[in-house]
Amino acid sequence: MGTHMSKVRSGKKNNIICSGKEGYREKNLGFSPVMKGLSLPINVIVIIAIAILVLVVLAAFFGLNFGLSSQTIAREQALDRACREFRDLNNCGGFDSVRVNYVEPGLTSGECSTTNDLCSLRTLCTRAGFENEVECGKRCGCR
Repeated sequence: MGTHMSKVRSGKKNNIICSGKEGYREKNLGFSPVMKGLSLPINVIVIIAIAILVLVVLAAFFGLNFGLSSQTIAREQALDRACREFRDLNNCGGFDSVRVNYVEPGLTSGECSTTNDLCSLRTLCTRAGFENEVECGKRCGCR
């Protein structure tokens, strides 16, 4: 015959009573059935929550950096157009007369805004970080 396991619980934790050739004896299961069932879902929920938090932080980091860099690229393209006009059409003269179409994101009034999309070379150079006309002229290939 084989060993027969009874559903009767022993007084000891994690043990069940088995009956076989030798008679009745207790067998240790080695784990707590109640705690094992509860700990798995809690651990999984914690891991999923941490993973979602990490993904949200990464998405925010890359999303903000991509938005800023695309604005910088658009401004640099406008500055390139203004420099080309300043250098090729004006022979590096008339710094304040050079204007190109460009809208600075977020501006609703004034130069380079949604109401006035013409932007001067001086304004583009200032927003790009050039301190004066000479530095901006060098960036454009003049002087």
